[in-house]
Amino acid sequence: MNELTRAIVAGDEFRHQPGPQPGWRENWWLCYFDQKQRLHGMVYTGVTPNRGVGFAMFCIWENDRPLFIIDQSGLPLTSAEPALGGAGPVRFRCEVPMHRWNVQVQNSHVTADLTWTALAPAYDWNWGEVTESRHFEQSGAVTGRITVNGRILEIDGCGQRDRAWGNRPPTLLDQAWSSRVLYSPTDLQHASIITVKGKPHLFGYRIRDGQAELIDSLALHVAYGYPGGPPVSTELKAWSGQTLIADQQVRILNCIPRSDIQNGTDSRQFFTFSDWFEGGSTGIGQLDFWWAKREAISEHLTANGNNGVWVAQ
Repeated sequence: MNELTRAIVAGDEFRHQPGPQPGWRENWWLCYFDQKQRLHGMVYTGVTPNRGVGFAMFCIWENDRPLFIIDQSGLPLTSAEPALGGAGPVRFRCEVPMHRWNVQVQNSHVTADLTWTALAPAYDWNWGEVTESRHFEQSGAVTGRITVNGRILEIDGCGQRDRAWGNRPPTLLDQAWSSRVLYSPTDLQHASIITVKGKPHLFGYRIRDGQAELIDSLALHVAYGYPGGPPVSTELKAWSGQTLIADQQVRILNCIPRSDIQNGTDSRQFFTFSDWFEGGSTGIGQLDFWWAKREAISEHLTANGNNGVWVAQ
């Protein structure tokens, strides 16, 4: 069985046997949005078991104001429990594969206890042969409690999680514009254009009122804060077949920049949250932007032909 091309299964929710490469890694991710309170943030962690280290990130924002940010790397690994992923202050635990996860953050200034529950099938990026790695995403509901310096925040909203593992070379991606906006439990969207070795790859879907549609064409007009900087605004249009299913405006709220992440090369990564507008609907969404080649950065990004597939339930 080819591990890079086989179907994603429930067992992929648990930790994988590391490959022989020193840089082989495994990641867990959750971004969450409480649209009514305008609280949003992310929990992100990963391990590089052959090097014995991992990283941990956590953030929570209220509108455009950061309440707390954790960004730690080089953390020693302490657990290889199959259902448990993470490093340092962050832990992800699979409770029911493809259905429910618990996410914990423990720090002297912040604690989080969040439950993510699936609202839609998982979506496989299906790019194993292109990147030597696997990646799938899934939209869901997020509930729980975050305590920041004694302030208790009850979270009741939506969240997008992903799982990724493999030996993706750190400079393989020329650029990436990768987004998630979950307007409500009945309106969920994921849209991304990732350029690999000069070729754009399209990933994404929109699920509204129970109808799931893969995005077949995506066009982005992007304005950057400065050369090589994060997108401060994006005009987005997406089609399923010949039908326009998204016509949206994206305006940046906040950003966590990470520079020179690719082993000291000239590259950048930005974790951003933005306001999304579409007709009378508004919401907070999450947008990752990163690049390893400056020449790949463009104000106009387009891609056709969805690279991903739904994961069988």
